[in-house]
Amino acid sequence: MDLETLPDELLFGILEFLSTAHLFRAFYGLNRRFDTLLLEHFRIHGLDFRSISQHDFDTICRHHLPLIVGQVTSLHLSEAYDTPEQAHYFLEHGFALRQFTGLRSLSLQHFISIKKINKILSECCHLTNLTHLKLDDCHSDQVHFTLPTVISFSIKYLIISCVQCLAWSIPYLFEYTPYLRYYKGYFNALNYGFISSPISSAITLDLCFLSVKPNMIENILEHMPNLRQLTVHMKDEACIDGHQWEHIIRNYLPKLKRFKFNMEIKSISNKEQEVDRLLDSFRNRFWLEEHCWFVRCHWNLDGNEIKLCTLPYAFDYFCSDFPLISKSTHPRGENYSSYD
Repeated sequence: MDLETLPDELLFGILEFLSTAHLFRAFYGLNRRFDTLLLEHFRIHGLDFRSISQHDFDTICRHHLPLIVGQVTSLHLSEAYDTPEQAHYFLEHGFALRQFTGLRSLSLQHFISIKKINKILSECCHLTNLTHLKLDDCHSDQVHFTLPTVISFSIKYLIISCVQCLAWSIPYLFEYTPYLRYYKGYFNALNYGFISSPISSAITLDLCFLSVKPNMIENILEHMPNLRQLTVHMKDEACIDGHQWEHIIRNYLPKLKRFKFNMEIKSISNKEQEVDRLLDSFRNRFWLEEHCWFVRCHWNLDGNEIKLCTLPYAFDYFCSDFPLISKSTHPRGENYSSYD
């Protein structure tokens, strides 16, 4: 069957299964119809330069990208082992991020140079359509790095999955992205900044707390009255039990609809006694009747930690020593599915 006989709807479906490089090599320049379809595809799905060969990357940047630069809505740049120095070559071709006037989503992955990151991100304020920004597994060549102090009024969704980016305190973060609705990232005592005014734009938070105290977490959440979804990862000796979480939610988070957490509590001398105490703090009307939020504890008799999580378990990983012992607040107990 000749591809040109297929309707546009079917061709669009086929294009979604092919990489950026394959699409340019196979279809660009064949005829006006395919060029139009490709432009529409890249407008919707963007350009993804992950795992692309150096030859294909240079070809696209030299011959094709200048023709569509203002229409690209999503851009993925990666400096992983199979695409080293990609940002260098991107800039070497004469591109500046501000040229991507239609860009809505930007993803930087596996970057290790703070200079490259800052050079690219410093132009985000010029992209009035940019709403999504993601730094994925970027490890600075400095101990910590502070991202550029340039206000972006368009960014609403921000993901920073790199531990080195601890210099972004929560107040600083929302000061420079005043319309931020979704934030996922790390937070620790080193980058703690006291919050004194409401952060009304925050709707969804997904935070990994490192070496923090309960009063720090309470200070953050008490200034986010519009929060609707909260996900918390904690790995420390400190623990927030059911009574403390109830206090925070009742007093500061009246709009919260979805709450998930995964906490690892270290240095437990009498684990079974501590497990019973923790589970009892989640066995009241607030947890079991008002919200139907249930929790489970996992532990190993020979280990030195307790894992406390909400049910169903909704995180990407689960790491523990076996054999495991577990207890739950759910009325169906251990027969209840632990996974979402």
